[in-house]
Amino acid sequence: MKQFTQTFMRTVLVVLIMALFIAMGCQQPDAAQKLKPIVDAYAEVWNTGNLNALDAIIDPQFVRHTSPAGTTSAVSLDSLKKVISNLRTAYPDFHVTLDEEIYVGEKAIVRWSYIATNTGAGNFPPTGKQVKSTGIDILRIKNGKIVDDWAETDNLFLMQQLGFTLTPPSVSSAK
Repeated sequence: MKQFTQTFMRTVLVVLIMALFIAMGCQQPDAAQKLKPIVDAYAEVWNTGNLNALDAIIDPQFVRHTSPAGTTSAVSLDSLKKVISNLRTAYPDFHVTLDEEIYVGEKAIVRWSYIATNTGAGNFPPTGKQVKSTGIDILRIKNGKIVDDWAETDNLFLMQQLGFTLTPPSVSSAK
């Protein structure tokens, strides 16, 4: 009986150790391993203007929210292509650098900076001025495609670099 108990205990121990090794081997992959290639491909499209590459990484229900206050700038793959095309027309040398990336679950938080020269037609005549700015995007990625992009940047700083100025509102005297 003693030998049976010892054999049983050894068997249980071996089974537990095997289960532990199997469980460790079945761990979910690091979010960065899964999401970083998608984020890098997204940045590459902004840098090159290769809009066809978006088809592989953007969900058909994609929505891009931008500052100020979560304004929606793109509500589909096609509208995102227009946003990027318009930007690259006004700033043909646009180049974004991913400065810091954090991956958690199905989200990527990316702090970025860009440099570009306003030499093309856009919402206003080209100024010929170079601009530099920073921002943060929060991307939600599901089934290998970006579903949401929440982008925050300082548009006032951008406009000031282009030569725009703020004019205080005129105060009319009360009569």
